[in-house]
Amino acid sequence: MNSTIPSIQMRIAAIRGRSPTQEPVETEIQLGRDAFTLLHFPVIGGVIGIAVGFEEMVLHPDRPLETAGMVALALGLVLFIGGAAAAWARADKRLLLPRLGLLAALVVALGLAADAQPPVVLAIVAVGVAAIAIVEQIQHPAKHLVEGGSAQGVDGAH
Repeated sequence: MNSTIPSIQMRIAAIRGRSPTQEPVETEIQLGRDAFTLLHFPVIGGVIGIAVGFEEMVLHPDRPLETAGMVALALGLVLFIGGAAAAWARADKRLLLPRLGLLAALVVALGLAADAQPPVVLAIVAVGVAAIAIVEQIQHPAKHLVEGGSAQGVDGAH
């Protein structure tokens, strides 16, 4: 047996909040393949799209993003944030609707700011991503933090 399979099983069990032995190994392997491999391709594409948009803003800080740069940025955000939501939905069988709603609002805001200067576009992206993080933290507080704020691993070790 591959040594990464128990690790993936532990991560999936932590996300789902149950013992890794409660599901057949084949189910866990398929879930690991989908959530931790296939559904990360959109996330990688999103990073590339975001990088293209940011690069255009850095190269031309004195003028609004051209259409191609804004589309790359917006599509990158959709792929990155949406891809992560899809991976979570596959792993936890739960849609992160607030994330998707805030993502839609972020894309609309970017569309409305098509003629805005790069600092305004960056502020819109920062506020949108921060809003997603804040809403999700309020709705689903991190269960992996222990008293004193130190992170705790899946197996309980620090």
